[in-house]
Amino acid sequence: MRLSRFVIPVLVLVATPATARAADWRLGMEALTDLPLQAGGRWWVEAPYGLHLDTSLGSLPPGYVDLINSVVVEFEGYGEDTATLISAVVSSSLVWRIHLGWRPSADWGFYFTAGYGMVAMNGEVAAGKLILAVLGQKIAEGVPDANGSYRASSTLHMVDAEIGYMWSMIEDHLTVRLALGFAGTVASATTVEPRFQPAQPAAVAEWTRRSAQYLDDIYTKYLFLPLISVGVGYRYF
Repeated sequence: MRLSRFVIPVLVLVATPATARAADWRLGMEALTDLPLQAGGRWWVEAPYGLHLDTSLGSLPPGYVDLINSVVVEFEGYGEDTATLISAVVSSSLVWRIHLGWRPSADWGFYFTAGYGMVAMNGEVAAGKLILAVLGQKIAEGVPDANGSYRASSTLHMVDAEIGYMWSMIEDHLTVRLALGFAGTVASATTVEPRFQPAQPAAVAEWTRRSAQYLDDIYTKYLFLPLISVGVGYRYF
């Protein structure tokens, strides 16, 4: 009798279909866009009780950068010169986000998440554009090494929050997701380096430090983005 108390539950577990034992777990992936922050892919897993973890990887498309610049310039946050500079810096980018969240009910797709995002970007900037944005003036005599170009690299750290709904279709394998969210820049680290051998290294070092600080101030002051997220994917189970 005592032995059966242990053997019977084991036999029941073994005989239970794998899908039933994993019913409280869900796993999927999707193609997504978080307008105007990224376009890429997202992977998610849901544990029992609706606990949810997802991560995404993508890039910041040039059209999204133009949209951000247009809105900020329209509301007089910064000028066209700075917008042109930012577009040059974001010639290549990588966006990574990770969120922890909760889906309150197993019977419907409402969820909310919060987490962290990182945006790494870099590009080459002509000295004239950099000077015009930072100093507000065109190249003039006396500006150190004003005819070269500079390499600018920025890493943005963001806090994210999102509320949305996911629909499951075609035997619960096809997923469609729509969400509204927010991403705010809380810290930024930028480096600006000359792409030439400076004639006045000390002056250029001070100039690049000042330029990097200018970009960091712009990011942490203006890059607070409302997001519209759309994803289409596949749920494994």
